[in-house]
Amino acid sequence: MIKKIIISTKTYNLIKYSNIITFKSQIELDKKNMKKIIKKLFGYKIEKINSLIGNKGYKKFFIKIDKHYSVSEIISNLGFKIV
Repeated sequence: MIKKIIISTKTYNLIKYSNIITFKSQIELDKKNMKKIIKKLFGYKIEKINSLIGNKGYKKFFIKIDKHYSVSEIISNLGFKIV
């Protein structure tokens, strides 16, 4: 299960320049299931998924969306403003 989208200075730059969106999730979630969830929620093609396990019992996913789509659109549809 996805806990939240991470928005910070670093992830803002990933969104703006690299078309990467960052999620925090439960540690049990793997890349295959995360890909299915993102495709179901947003309907965008995913190029690549990287993940890391945080020291506080969570997993962080860095999801690169296909260059034909804009992560800024996803973020703005969720109610965040990207300048």
